[in-house]
Amino acid sequence: LLMISAHPESYILTGGQSSLQFTLFNPTDTVLEDISLNLTTPQLDSYLIEDKTFTLSPFEKKSWKWDEHFPLQDMDAASEYLTFKISGKNTDILPEEFNIPLLKPGYLELVSPIKISPSSPFEGQSLFFELTIQNTGDRKSSRSGIQFYEKKEGEEAETLQVTPRPHIEPLKPGEKKSVRFRHSPWKNQGNRIYSTSIEENRGTFEPEYASKEIYIRENFNFQTHRAMTMGPRTEEDREERAVYLQAIFSNTGERDAEGVVVNFFRSSSQTPENKIGEIYLDKVEAGKTYSVPLRWENVPEGFVRWTYNVGLKVSTARVSHVEEAEHEAELVEELQE
Repeated sequence: LLMISAHPESYILTGGQSSLQFTLFNPTDTVLEDISLNLTTPQLDSYLIEDKTFTLSPFEKKSWKWDEHFPLQDMDAASEYLTFKISGKNTDILPEEFNIPLLKPGYLELVSPIKISPSSPFEGQSLFFELTIQNTGDRKSSRSGIQFYEKKEGEEAETLQVTPRPHIEPLKPGEKKSVRFRHSPWKNQGNRIYSTSIEENRGTFEPEYASKEIYIRENFNFQTHRAMTMGPRTEEDREERAVYLQAIFSNTGERDAEGVVVNFFRSSSQTPENKIGEIYLDKVEAGKTYSVPLRWENVPEGFVRWTYNVGLKVSTARVSHVEEAEHEAELVEELQE
């Protein structure tokens, strides 16, 4: 009689190297010679695993171990075990059959939809991608890279650069981890589809979780329209030779601009020495047109032109209006006198 037992750490790894170990035990006080064993599994059409001959002394234990890739591609996907039958010559064997668990290798899945913040970004604003990933396999996962993509309407998807370097450290079976990455775009206004995938090793991200479409609002965009000069309104204005300048511009973008300055100049040369004054606006709302007035005293003799520009107070970028201003007829006559 030969007794045989499967080692508790024996496993069959689907799609990977498996480890099987059996312990043979001779419970008798006689030598068991030329014990020939073979191992088959009906689920794999009696695939022959091993055919080996042993000799065991009385009460001796001996391990029977090997690593192998099993052809499991034709098995029922719902199977949880691989059954092994053991037979031999010159002895009886107990037991004759073992069920060895089927284990999935480390496998990464996205277990909740990709999150993108802010939810309503504007052009050029940093985007943050948050993923919750789980190892749904039965073994520890490998260190895996992650890739991000951006797709514009009617164009092929392009790889995105994100920080920090996108990868997932090994996860234990069942372990979840939330990771966050940042993308700093430049020109990205309009509809965009952002997606992510496992770059290497085992894993997959289902499309409904790994892809998200968002609309990137156009940044604020200043557009100048007109420059108007209004004549003196009071006697004091006439005495001080004062006129009223009107700078008319709009924000054609989809984002409010905060901290806006309108600079007025006495010529088309917009230099500090030609500056008449400035008006500061806390906010210029998206899609609105503004008419900004400035009272200008001591208008020079023969003056016929002024200009203006618009921009953020904290930036040197400006949108200029240098076309000749529209004048009231009365003012033109007064300036010519």
